[in-house]
Amino acid sequence: SPEQARGEAADRRADTWSFGVVLMEMMTGNMVYPGKTVSDTLAGVLAREPQWDELPADTPRTVRQLLERCLEKEVNERLQAIGEARIALEHYLENPEAAERATATAAGAPPLWRRALPWAVAALSVAALAATLMFSGSEAQPPAQSMKLKVEVGDEALFVDHGASGVLSPDASHLVYVVDRGQDQQLFLRSLDQLDGAPLPGTEGAYNPFFSPDGNWIGFVTRNELRKVSVSGGTPLTLSELSLSRGATWADDDTIILAPTAASGLVRVPAAGGESEPLTTLDEALGDVTHRWPFALPNGRGVLFTSHNTGGNFDSANIEVLDSETGARKVVHRGGSYPQYVPTGHLVYMNEGTLFAAAFDLATLEITSQPAPVVQNISSNPASTGGAQVSFSRNGTLAYLHGSATSLKHSMVWVNHEGHWSPVSDELDTFVEPRFSPDGRSLAVEILTDKGSDAWVYDLERGISTKLTFHEAFDEVPIWSPDGQFIVFSSDRDGVPNLYRKRADGSGQVERLTTTDDAQYPSSWSPDGEHLLFTQFDSDNREDLWVLPIGREGASEGDAELYLQTPFLEAEGAFSPDGRWIAYGSDESGQMEIYVRPFPSRGGKWQISVDGGEKPRWSRSGDLIYYRNAAGLSVAAVRVEGDALRAEKPRVLFTGTFPSLTVGGISYADYAVDPSGERFLMFKPEGEQTARDHLIFVTNWFTELGK
Repeated sequence: SPEQARGEAADRRADTWSFGVVLMEMMTGNMVYPGKTVSDTLAGVLAREPQWDELPADTPRTVRQLLERCLEKEVNERLQAIGEARIALEHYLENPEAAERATATAAGAPPLWRRALPWAVAALSVAALAATLMFSGSEAQPPAQSMKLKVEVGDEALFVDHGASGVLSPDASHLVYVVDRGQDQQLFLRSLDQLDGAPLPGTEGAYNPFFSPDGNWIGFVTRNELRKVSVSGGTPLTLSELSLSRGATWADDDTIILAPTAASGLVRVPAAGGESEPLTTLDEALGDVTHRWPFALPNGRGVLFTSHNTGGNFDSANIEVLDSETGARKVVHRGGSYPQYVPTGHLVYMNEGTLFAAAFDLATLEITSQPAPVVQNISSNPASTGGAQVSFSRNGTLAYLHGSATSLKHSMVWVNHEGHWSPVSDELDTFVEPRFSPDGRSLAVEILTDKGSDAWVYDLERGISTKLTFHEAFDEVPIWSPDGQFIVFSSDRDGVPNLYRKRADGSGQVERLTTTDDAQYPSSWSPDGEHLLFTQFDSDNREDLWVLPIGREGASEGDAELYLQTPFLEAEGAFSPDGRWIAYGSDESGQMEIYVRPFPSRGGKWQISVDGGEKPRWSRSGDLIYYRNAAGLSVAAVRVEGDALRAEKPRVLFTGTFPSLTVGGISYADYAVDPSGERFLMFKPEGEQTARDHLIFVTNWFTELGK
């Protein structure tokens, strides 16, 4: 059968490679791929060329060319069968002097090794062929065995965000990976013949890296831009503007196909930079709210991508293909995300933390077999992004991060100003975004699930949790009204996240407050109950601060009004207890810092944090502002002087004990200031979190995939 023929051809090419290794080691007296460990040796095989200069200077050209063909890394360009090596050697042995005269550049008698070479090569050829027959009983050796290895990426953890954070180059000679550096992240590049990687300057804030087809360039995105950088280093080049991209791929025609926002169709951008061209559009009739995670098929045949009618639960999304010849799109599989095409002729995708594979016909752009699970327990984020931590090279090496993105549970704890903690309850869950009720007796909290998230109310005195929302969606960031009667939250239950509210006691129905195509997330309610502060993504997907006039009953009393919009990001606003000031985060300095502006006027601005800051919270007295940064939990004293605000130098309360809470690559608020000001409610991780300091490598993965 064709499958058997391909398998036997692969076996023969493996024979010639082994033959070349042994022959070169005989001629040089050195190992071709030395290494202290098996991992080092395998890394050398993947990434390093043999040391050709170790061959004797007068090695016959015929023999050198034979070695080069046997040790070619590209399988299809390698010497196809051991029989060809035998013929080449026989021709050399028939008249070595004639071959030598044709290539020799120096006079004199050949050295001893050269006079012995014909007989050594002949003996080696016979021995290799005899060993092949002895162990396999045929001309072909067994297929190369795949090996699974842990590969460390360094002392710093991977920044697990959205798409794969560790990506192999097409020839598996390099690994590019995203390192988490607290307030920011950066690309590192490691040649796999080296033990360590090195940072790529100018790639701060990068995520979702991907290689050009020739492996000479690395594409990546930041929050605002699509960029590329050479694997040899240099200044990254900006190709296009975007915001919160959800995937990019470098096509064979030297264009880059990407999802420029979290709620858009796909676009195409020249790899040299230029205007973007729409490639797909969201189909309202189909309920499309996002197209993401594109993957360019070989030879420009088309593009695989994920489409969905909600912003969460991507295990129920669709995998589609765009036919580049007709421009038509069609669903090839329902239920999964993050599709890729493997050179073995398979489509692979993620569902419930498992990589599935199915035969895929490039001519018809259709799946031709039932999907089967091939790798389990790959770190993924089906709840919010649909991305996964998996990549592979064209020559069959697989790299992935092991573990679940949302499995880590937390317990609620009280933490004092010195960082000492005591338990609140024995309840464990994936808690985020805590907010105290005005009387301090209850807590509104978001609980993440594999399908989305829900808003809950936790009675601190009785230790009882009450679920507030029940929709299979992301019901996020619950915020109390000042009188404690209502809770406002963001939900994508009707498509794009907008603002909703429900009574805090659970009675009544959920009511929608806003209707817009822009994603919105509440952050603070003014103490007089008349204004709801929220973050909104504008048409360019930039984050700005808006205010919604709102009545005591929680209903909207007018259109939302823009409070603060600049070329930079503004988010996570918080009203002061007297309603005169708004603290917020902005990246105008190059990193997120905390600032304060007056309200309702916008005149004046004062920086509060140093060395980074996010998620500001006021003390009830209004004379302290707490915030998070890489150092831990910090606080700055503030005082009002007329129409100005003065801030003292911030100090760190405690470090290390409670690292910033990141789930599935998304940073969440993870603390609330108790109204007494004496303590904080925080979340303590329970159990082991996914190890992010290494990737799993699987060599010869295509052999396993074929099985």
